[in-house]
Amino acid sequence: MTYKYATEYNKEIMAKAVGRSLPISKKFTVEVCNFIRGKSITNAKKILENVVAGKQAIPFRRYNSDLSHKRGIGPGRYPKNVCNEVIQLIESVEANAQFKGLNTSNLKISHICCHKEDEENQC
Repeated sequence: MTYKYATEYNKEIMAKAVGRSLPISKKFTVEVCNFIRGKSITNAKKILENVVAGKQAIPFRRYNSDLSHKRGIGPGRYPKNVCNEVIQLIESVEANAQFKGLNTSNLKISHICCHKEDEENQC
């Protein structure tokens, strides 16, 4: 089975990593992805490590019913399991970029998304 990538992918200047069937919440992953999209790799890793340590909360914009407010961001949570998995994916992208010979210090997250896996497509 072939999967399509959701955006244009230029192999010479981009690196990618795909995580499939990860044991994490889709709703939490959507919020984390929306928060780190457009940020640099180093900045995103710092943010996610702060979330795992409980120092910074992820603002929830879509799935925010019955959530308590955090100072400065509004409704938010600390999705630690999701952040650990996303950190591993970011490190994988960094390794892929290094293997291609790209400069990893100025990499930006241009595309990150979460999809619900179909039950019929799982092996």
